[in-house]
Amino acid sequence: MKKPGLFRISLLCLFFLLPQTLAAGSRESAFIYQNALRNFLKNADSYLTQAQDARFAGDGEKAEGHYRELLTYCDEKASKSVDKWVVLDYRGRALHGLGRMDEAQADLTESIGLSASLQSHGHALAAPYYYLAWVYFDLDQVDKGLDFIEQGRVRPGYQPFENFFLQNQEFAFLKDNRRFINILGVHLALDGQDVFSRGVGLFESGEVFVSLSAFESLALAMGAVKNESADGLTLDVFGRSFQADGAGRVWLDQAEMELKPMVMPGSDPAEAGISVSWLTELFDQEISFGFLESAGGVPYPQLNLEPRYGSAKYSREQIMWAQAAAWSHMGPSQAKADYLGGFQRGPLAKDLIVQALKQQWQIEDREGFLRTLSDLKYKGYSEVYMDFGDSVDKMSSAELAKIRALNPKHKTRIAYEFYKKNKVVLLGRNLRALDLTRGVQLAGWGYLAGYASFKEAADYMADMARDLQRIYNSWDDMLEHMLLGLEFITGQSRGDRNSNLYKIDQFNKKEMKNPDGLWSRIPWDFQLMNSGSGPE
Repeated sequence: MKKPGLFRISLLCLFFLLPQTLAAGSRESAFIYQNALRNFLKNADSYLTQAQDARFAGDGEKAEGHYRELLTYCDEKASKSVDKWVVLDYRGRALHGLGRMDEAQADLTESIGLSASLQSHGHALAAPYYYLAWVYFDLDQVDKGLDFIEQGRVRPGYQPFENFFLQNQEFAFLKDNRRFINILGVHLALDGQDVFSRGVGLFESGEVFVSLSAFESLALAMGAVKNESADGLTLDVFGRSFQADGAGRVWLDQAEMELKPMVMPGSDPAEAGISVSWLTELFDQEISFGFLESAGGVPYPQLNLEPRYGSAKYSREQIMWAQAAAWSHMGPSQAKADYLGGFQRGPLAKDLIVQALKQQWQIEDREGFLRTLSDLKYKGYSEVYMDFGDSVDKMSSAELAKIRALNPKHKTRIAYEFYKKNKVVLLGRNLRALDLTRGVQLAGWGYLAGYASFKEAADYMADMARDLQRIYNSWDDMLEHMLLGLEFITGQSRGDRNSNLYKIDQFNKKEMKNPDGLWSRIPWDFQLMNSGSGPE
């Protein structure tokens, strides 16, 4: 038998060994690639972390230096074996940090496009969406930024980056953004667990429940304050006390609440849950429930929150009538009549209103709020006006002559001239329009500040609205008397174009002619008397 030659032996060796050699080479290539990617991410994250730490510490120069280092590093790696979408993601972040917004948008948009078909990089796939959202937030294009948060959160392997925005002081405006809260729902990092299977569940009856961990995150997102030193979970939810001992027992205002077992999608054991209908009462929000389907087929539980108007006692229209009264002295402000107190209830609004109440009204707590509200209801600026009028009526000719001799800009001279001019016009009604419209506004602000519940605020507003409707004849009549009240307490003139009173007057006149304005949409004689008998 002829022995195989060297050539045939070589072919046989090649036939048997080549696949193994190629496989080994493939594994080695994959290892090299993965290692290169790992090193890139490690170094890129290091630059980014240093830059952001410096930025948040207020050291702009150092932050800029680290962003430039990251940009250089990304440019060096752009042509290597590292995934281009990852490099563009970090390059876009660096350009954003350097303020080069157009280039940042271009890189992050391209990164999103290149990663669109990928499945294997988990939550990292969502990162370009969130950083592009950040770019748009910095450009004051909030809705466009929120669009990208919504797109990023349905990527396979989604991780709730919203928590980053919620905790970061740079994004405080998002805490009071209704659309953001809707996006957020219960999709927060819940002790590192998968929110899809832990956050929201259904009871046998079909009623919706949220877990205690989801409730905590939702409460904090809505502006509750956590007592870090207390045992278990202790929250101040707009003046109400919520406690949980960690053993399945919870209390609201020291009264124990009943928890029910709920079944959650993708979860084996049942978990104790709090009814969403109860949350509606606690947060004074209309809360609805649904599922959002992600690109990966995972059902995301979605809680939608909307401002709550009306109740068994008051209709939305009755509350809006009171809001329209308060609107009379708001002028061209950023307040919105669709929200009780003019602003969406949330952490940012609460902080601003608490500060405003302290500075403008010297109100620092619930007691001060109730005391001031009572004063406006029964005395207010009208008492100051009547006391001044009584003193003027009792003055001698010599005393009146001294007042008339004062500088026309002197406060006493201005008040005297006002009283002399408007004594007959204000007879019997005094400054009640100003007292009651400010009282309505204060009641709404007390709700936003956490000094009153929705029900209490609505009671006070409705009570003072009925007084306004009884004392005055029309929106025009009330607006004129409200402006007279402002003239008396500010000493300003509606004819002075530089005064705030002039701006309010012009705004009100424009709104009165606006067919879609509050005073056109809500009739003055709308039925308010069946709303109850005022605060209980």
